[in-house]
Amino acid sequence: TMPVLQAAQEIFGYLPEEVQIIIAEGLEIPLSEVYGVVSFYAQFTLNPKGQHQISICLGTACYVKGAGDILAGFDGHKLKWEERWPATEDDLLLRAQVKLSDYNIMVAWAQYIPDMTIQINNYPPAGQYQPASGSEDTFLHLLFDFPLLDWGRRYRGVQTARMQKAQAFHEMARKRTNYSNTWLQAEQRVALAETQLKLAKTRFDTAELQYKEARISFNEGTEQLPVVADRQEAMVNARIAYIDAELEYKLANLEWMYVANLLQERFLGLPAKEFI
Repeated sequence: TMPVLQAAQEIFGYLPEEVQIIIAEGLEIPLSEVYGVVSFYAQFTLNPKGQHQISICLGTACYVKGAGDILAGFDGHKLKWEERWPATEDDLLLRAQVKLSDYNIMVAWAQYIPDMTIQINNYPPAGQYQPASGSEDTFLHLLFDFPLLDWGRRYRGVQTARMQKAQAFHEMARKRTNYSNTWLQAEQRVALAETQLKLAKTRFDTAELQYKEARISFNEGTEQLPVVADRQEAMVNARIAYIDAELEYKLANLEWMYVANLLQERFLGLPAKEFI
């Protein structure tokens, strides 16, 4: 299954449900099994990705080597999505699309301009004898070609160009709304992860304090060993939960940095101001 999924993702860039169904039918296995593999391994993705992909490993080895420094100094609460939207590739491409639509409208209107031709001809004087030393008469001809019969098609061309520009504006508004919604979701995830991190820290501090109290009581002979063991186990579990909450908080911040295009700026630089 893995080689087929890897080959499919290399072709399509991601693994949508349609591709998973084809793979499941071709391998004669349940769709749930294919989805389980795709959703389990991080190398597979269910959504299309951009041309430049940036990944940061926050595993133990990478974190010790300084991977967490990438997130250091990032304060998403100071950012606003309205200020970050112009730094996205979507806004850049859509602005270029609107400008191209303006050019298409200009080209469509240019077809209304009559074709003008200038001709300069030399002819001998009509009805007169032309001596050897004589000169020819010079005539300047201005020809105007008005496309009266083709007027309707040209008008429809202008209307089509205007409609394409309107569609580009609607697409820009839709993308902008989607970006604001994605930003809000990332912001809420960071806030939730921060709250869970504080709660996990409080629980760990409480469990650690209870373990220390039980340990002191055991040394004084007023507490049983099973109680100390239970308190120690509770402290270890609280510590694990705190580490998980800390990792979730860092991942939430990383996602927010991705949405805010801060990772793109750090590794790839700012996008070009204009294409055309």
